[in-house]
Amino acid sequence: MLVFNLLLTVDSGCAAVLVTLDLTAAFDTVDHNILLSILLSILGPLLFTLYLLPLGDVLRKFNVSFYTFADDIQIHLPLRLDCKDSLQPLFSCLSDIKTWMALNFLHLNESKTEVIVFGLPKDPNLSFDFMGPLTSKVRGSSIKSLGVTFDITFKFDKQISSVVKGSFLSSTDFS
Repeated sequence: MLVFNLLLTVDSGCAAVLVTLDLTAAFDTVDHNILLSILLSILGPLLFTLYLLPLGDVLRKFNVSFYTFADDIQIHLPLRLDCKDSLQPLFSCLSDIKTWMALNFLHLNESKTEVIVFGLPKDPNLSFDFMGPLTSKVRGSSIKSLGVTFDITFKFDKQISSVVKGSFLSSTDFS
């Protein structure tokens, strides 16, 4: 890239100056507090992910599928409507997650916890009481997670509309 930029300058009819600098004993004299603060801001998300690794053991214990990204966790499992206890592993898992978090100085933001149920029969009178302690967290037809809007029909209409709208708004910035 350096040679390319120098050639471009010279080809445009200008002279180019190149100055090379070297620091004396740079690695021996670096301020470790400054270095650490820079590393923490860059490595923060990665270090936090490493901090959360043991949480995976808690989730696997209950045989639920999960995905983590920084401070977001998505948990899913099959739901058998003919078995009233099919959600018990999820309830137990959530309880253990809260315990693990407390022991590791973390706190679950319950006001941001959302639940969506896919594949239910279309019944306008359907009650979500079978969700037990999660009943108040059920969000009807769609939820947003990690910037993606999931809907119960898997059509992603809201997601597509959002992306198209965002693309249109971004394209007007170039005008």
